[in-house]
Amino acid sequence: MSPIDVSMEPMLDMFVFETTTLLEQLDEIMIASEKSGGFGQDDVDEIFRIMHTIKGSSAMMGMEAMSNLAHHVEDMFFLVRENPKCIGGNSESVFDLVFQSSDSFKREIESITANADFSPENDQLIHRIMMTVANLKGETSVESTPSASVVSYRQTHYVKVFFEDDCQMENIRAFMLLAQLKELCDTMDSTPAHPEQDSGLSSEIVKNGLLIAFTTTCPIQDILGVIENSINIKSYELLETAQDGPLSKSAEDTSISIALDSEHKLEEALLPSAASISGALGKSGKQSLISVNQLKLDQLMDIVGEIVIAESMVAGNPELRGLKLDNFYKSTRQLRKLTDELQDIVMSIRMVPLSGVFQKMNRIVRDMSKKLNKEVVFETIGGETEVDKSITDMIADPFMHMIRNAMDHAIETPEERRARHKPEIGKITMSAQNIGGEIVIIISDDGRGLNTEQILKKARDKGLLTKPEGEYSPKEIYSLIMLPGFSTNDTVTEFSGRGVGMDVVKKNLEKVGGSVFVESKPDAGTDFTIKIPLTLAIVDGMEIRAGDTVFTLPITSIKESFKFSAENKLILDTNGHEMIMVRGECYSIIRLHGIYEIPDTKTEFTEGIMILIENDQKAACLFADELLGEQQVVVKPFPVFLNKYNIKENGLAGCTILGDGGISLILDANNLLNKY
Repeated sequence: MSPIDVSMEPMLDMFVFETTTLLEQLDEIMIASEKSGGFGQDDVDEIFRIMHTIKGSSAMMGMEAMSNLAHHVEDMFFLVRENPKCIGGNSESVFDLVFQSSDSFKREIESITANADFSPENDQLIHRIMMTVANLKGETSVESTPSASVVSYRQTHYVKVFFEDDCQMENIRAFMLLAQLKELCDTMDSTPAHPEQDSGLSSEIVKNGLLIAFTTTCPIQDILGVIENSINIKSYELLETAQDGPLSKSAEDTSISIALDSEHKLEEALLPSAASISGALGKSGKQSLISVNQLKLDQLMDIVGEIVIAESMVAGNPELRGLKLDNFYKSTRQLRKLTDELQDIVMSIRMVPLSGVFQKMNRIVRDMSKKLNKEVVFETIGGETEVDKSITDMIADPFMHMIRNAMDHAIETPEERRARHKPEIGKITMSAQNIGGEIVIIISDDGRGLNTEQILKKARDKGLLTKPEGEYSPKEIYSLIMLPGFSTNDTVTEFSGRGVGMDVVKKNLEKVGGSVFVESKPDAGTDFTIKIPLTLAIVDGMEIRAGDTVFTLPITSIKESFKFSAENKLILDTNGHEMIMVRGECYSIIRLHGIYEIPDTKTEFTEGIMILIENDQKAACLFADELLGEQQVVVKPFPVFLNKYNIKENGLAGCTILGDGGISLILDANNLLNKY
């Protein structure tokens, strides 16, 4: 991959975004087509358009290997588009080639975003595509004679192009069009020449148009198709042709003018995927939505967080206590309302549907089904559920690992399923829904289920058991698979058995404040339930005090709070740990002042407050001095130099700034329950 000019970096960002979007759309079309057993005409047109766009844009960015591969895939679908019946018995080969090409494109895009050197080796893949194209043509080899539709002699063609009024930067648009046409032409020249080198040429292009002279062995319709599908083209003229003639304007009087309808042109030029992301078209023909760099959204979120903190500091300023300031408090209430609305809008901008993550899982199921010789149906529910963009980036890997586990460990071979009187085709379901400020995602399969005896044996062999085997409940046994190094595979395969298991999934989910728990039935299947927050930036919290220390506990973790009374029976377990009976249920007591060694606190239960916290089907009572009230807080990470102290494992998720300028530690209910 050749180095990218610094001046091209903004275009590179847009290229990566649009190409990634196109590849996601391509995978979706391909998987749906493969399931239906063939390509519909709309699907063929869409794939051809995607490859055509990738070919042109990657050529413009100087990525020749990527452009060359896209060009060959485009050629293959050009034949399928012209003669759908030619695909015949080659459909499986075509599907595999397109998926492999998509993977190659993705690897090159990943190397761009990682700023790494990457030299894709596509020669074998391109050769296989050429062989398939020869088969589609009915030829015996790729060296066969060109088809009759291809013009085999050099001929110079002339085309004059006019851009839409007031589209701006006509010289750059001319350069981009020439870059797209270059791949299809043997020779090419233009008037004005090298338009990208002088912005002053824009006025000349507006007045006289862009005159292009070229020779090609491709059908002239392919060249005209590129021009028609380019954005901001108002009209073009196909001029009189001459064998190897000079670049001239003398043929203008005999031109054939082909005007393009404005609204139809825009509709054709915008890719469906780009239209769905960049926004709908208004009556004026202009886009009503725009795409924004995620870094800018992160900065905007940080600023909103600072505004929330500043508003809290103003409204809670200790110097105002005891003063009668009715107008001031009326104004602060209005300010709070506006900051809440601002926060909601910014949050909504950052929210993206989970359908993109779900689609990646669909591709994994498809590939593994072929490699493992297992027939599996993958069903998704609630893909429209939205979550913060920063979270979707972090949960894709854990989900991928869980789907791979389901395919490798859980789903049986067709022979096994027949022996167990189950349908030969297995099923994996991934569903999502928004429940009370959290996203609940369930990954379920109808496979063999978890074997409790095998899990206990493996845990015993690895020394992971902390109490007698008979005292473990089924849920506790299932949770053992989350321990580091635990794996039920005895042999290393391509997909599992390396000791990197569900503990990685659990840790990655905990990084975004999520949790996971397991339910399973022998021969019926396994359900993994994942809970993740909508966002990581701003949370609704309850401020609680222990001594002089103020903690913030996310409200989503609080089930209830109550004062200790005679009705609450205090008991001790066999290890002397305090427990409390609440409506027939027994809960452990976690003393905040005890685990964090806070002095000058209330130690008698009747003097403080009990807060029942719940997470991941675990619950306990947190004992503190008092509740200070609800407060919206901005989550700030701990300084990097504190990482060595495992602060998060000790029940702290981060910190925030209080209204009086003080610091409050944010409690992590999940880790509190796990450790204490």
